[in-house]
Amino acid sequence: MRSSAALLLLFQLLILFPCFAQREFVEGSIVLTSGETVRGWIDRGKTKKNYKRCTFKSDKKGKARDYLPTELRSYSFDNGKHFIAKTGVADSSNYFAEEMLKSTVSLYTNGRYFFYSKGDQYGYLPEPYNKTFYDKRNDRYSRQIRPYVDTLMRIMSDCQSMLIPIQTSAYTHRSLHSVFRKYNTCIGAPLQDFDKQPWLRVNFKLGAGMAFTKFTVTPHGFPPFNEAAVDKAQAATFGGGISLYSPRVTNQLKLTLEGWYVQNKFHGRSTVSSSVNTYHYEFFTNVTSFKIPIGLQYNLSDAPFSPFVGGGFMDEIISGTSGSASLDIETGNLVTVASDPGVAGFRKYMLGFWLSAGVSQRISGRLAAVLMARYENMNGYIGDGLSTDSHVSALSAVVELQF
Repeated sequence: MRSSAALLLLFQLLILFPCFAQREFVEGSIVLTSGETVRGWIDRGKTKKNYKRCTFKSDKKGKARDYLPTELRSYSFDNGKHFIAKTGVADSSNYFAEEMLKSTVSLYTNGRYFFYSKGDQYGYLPEPYNKTFYDKRNDRYSRQIRPYVDTLMRIMSDCQSMLIPIQTSAYTHRSLHSVFRKYNTCIGAPLQDFDKQPWLRVNFKLGAGMAFTKFTVTPHGFPPFNEAAVDKAQAATFGGGISLYSPRVTNQLKLTLEGWYVQNKFHGRSTVSSSVNTYHYEFFTNVTSFKIPIGLQYNLSDAPFSPFVGGGFMDEIISGTSGSASLDIETGNLVTVASDPGVAGFRKYMLGFWLSAGVSQRISGRLAAVLMARYENMNGYIGDGLSTDSHVSALSAVVELQF
């Protein structure tokens, strides 16, 4: 019941995170419909919003004003991103299109779809879709249809070397940017690239959540007990870390290094009977440790909201242990209480692996909220490899802020 309430709280927090998003104003400029250029500060906080309106103020401490696409020709951030006011190809809606690459054939996006311009022509690159077919035996199968490939073939037909790059392209930010860059280079056209990405970027993260830990152990120093029955521990956990990735290559694959603090309390017991005696063993143990998961995280898309999966190596440093134990030996009607046998053989660290899955929601700029579940499998807190063996598995549900 407690674990269900904790998970429900985590989901509620993820839903509420976007409500706390802050504006992030950076230097840039706008071009009015009259052609006048005005320098100032532009909000780049929410990517989706940037395609609908431009929030601008002439002074950093001044009052902000929202400009609609009908009120501006374009606006630009000093970091290179450039947006142009456009009217929808299929309808009369107005929006700001991000100009990714400007040349003889230019590439644009509205955050989901892609557009192109060639001379006075401005068009839409149709997105791929799956279509169902039936063969002669009436077996059903699905195939992806890529109509944007035909459009690219038509507008880039004067460069024969583009056949393979177009055929092997994907309907993604990185892939289409590469195709348009290759084509304009092929025809010798000068180009202005608004989409230059750094080779290396670091994201920091802070988080908190709940860890649910299962600890199994064969008691140390006593007759051959069966596996001890240990109650699962529930404990708060908190920590942080960094993610390293290369936007020039991909925004979706990241190397992660984190550190998590947790203090678990366990209660275990075991009963073994022989022809003469019955042994009742009970222990209470507190274990404080720092988990260090190292591995890879892969986001399934580059969109503001994206599921992700991850996995890697886990090193858990045991920084503190305490506990007590009792051994009752029952012989007929006589019960002998052994002097406190203690809980011995704690390791200094554990080794194992971890797997994770979750979702991330970009809030503002590089600020994102993450809801994640992580499974851990470790070689146990105690054990000398001979008469003692233990095993630890855990499931952590955490919320993180990445920035």
